[in-house]
Amino acid sequence: MAITTKPRLGRARVEALLAAVHPDPVTRIEPLPEGEDSQVVRFQARDQWYVLRLRPSAAGFRKDAYAAAHCASAALPIPHVVRIGAVDDTLAYCLSAYVAGTTVQDLDGPALDATLPQVLALHEALARVPTPRTTGFGAFDADGVAPAPS
Repeated sequence: MAITTKPRLGRARVEALLAAVHPDPVTRIEPLPEGEDSQVVRFQARDQWYVLRLRPSAAGFRKDAYAAAHCASAALPIPHVVRIGAVDDTLAYCLSAYVAGTTVQDLDGPALDATLPQVLALHEALARVPTPRTTGFGAFDADGVAPAPS
């Protein structure tokens, strides 16, 4: 597995990127908790909130778009991916709808205990996702194709 460095674009570069890739004027930008290899902010354009994620590769963003398009439901909310692109040769971006919430890893013990039924319901909903567009088993790509035959 390749070691990647989390990108760190300054506010001015984030503002310039959003002006270039989003059709509406951006009125607010706020940092969000980040992933292991992504810089993340949420931004407001008109009355809508969106998320901008930046990372070295767009591959994971394409998988997110596949999951949003083919797996999302009321029981399994997956944010809509608005746009995926390249900042330059070393950095990709993804614009998606913002969904309010707290990540499971950010919950304390009592909050995690209280959330457990919802987490189990999400796993049950995931198990019910139809998979006619997918092939194989294991880590899938942006087209729903996984490498293992069983």
